Amino acid sequence: MNKSLLPLAVLSVVLLFDARVVSKSNGILPTRSLPLTRDAASSCGGNGSTGSCHRITPFLTQVSVAVGQRVLNVNGTTSIDVKATNPGVSGNRGGFCADTTKGVLVPGTNTRISSGGDAITHRNSFRTGRSWTFNYKGTAAGLAELFVVANAVNGNGRADGGDDWAFHSSKLLASKPTPVRLFVNATGVKTTGPGCDDGHGNFSVLGAATSPTTGNSNFTLEAHGLPTSAQFMLMLSIGGGVVPFDMGVMGAPDCFLRTTMQLTVNGTTGPGDALRGEGKVVLPLPIPNDPNLKGLVLSLQLGALDSKPKRNFPMVVTNGIEMTIL
Repeated sequence: MNKSLLPLAVLSVVLLFDARVVSKSNGILPTRSLPLTRDAASSCGGNGSTGSCHRITPFLTQVSVAVGQRVLNVNGTTSIDVKATNPGVSGNRGGFCADTTKGVLVPGTNTRISSGGDAITHRNSFRTGRSWTFNYKGTAAGLAELFVVANAVNGNGRADGGDDWAFHSSKLLASKPTPVRLFVNATGVKTTGPGCDDGHGNFSVLGAATSPTTGNSNFTLEAHGLPTSAQFMLMLSIGGGVVPFDMGVMGAPDCFLRTTMQLTVNGTTGPGDALRGEGKVVLPLPIPNDPNLKGLVLSLQLGALDSKPKRNFPMVVTNGIEMTIL
């Protein structure tokens, strides 16, 4: 090589190396063509456009996601806290990314979002540590699922055994993530308080994506994140302001009844992967075109038998809702 060109070649290598380090340090945003939060083959281990960033398969990091409020109304916001825990990886460096199927994510300290607001990642992993806080805003009614992957790294710049990433899941080495479920209610429906989690740590959500107006023949209640193929009971009472009943006395601590159960409807939740909380219930409740119904308030909640009971009374309940017929 021409000696006069050697410094330029060295500089090019240095700049290329620096660019690779910076891109990893600032995180990579998931997209439909790069499903970092869905697919182990293209996640933090990387292939193709992501490069071989870290260990190829998920390992022993545990990813927790704490949500301020899982059921919102349109344009409501809630906090999201993501934490990666792995005492086997030295230091305190890490990274994460997440995306949502509906709504937008609002960046917090040392995080950045995609142009559409549906994906988020860390910014400067040299300073972020292994926990991140941001917000979610519900821009449209209906179910939203948040998918999360996080990484604990030793920061040596190599794809070795010192970097351990994982999907959000109650199972170590999970090859699929468990979504965090949120629900955004339409006008006329509001939450009256949270439900309780099942034996896999899944929280279910209950709500309605359309308003309960008179003559709405398509009005439907939806519950997601439930145990699969399990017996359920929809509990309903007339009137709002129900004082929550602590189910701890029944052997179900942390669960509260938010209806007086004047009427119940029974059935079976949908099939799927119980670990990922894929059970769901969709209940059409057409509202007659009767002006006398306007202003009627109903309190509702759904309970289901837990396929992996963590309580003596093996039932989990969704959040409660109040719906006012408009």
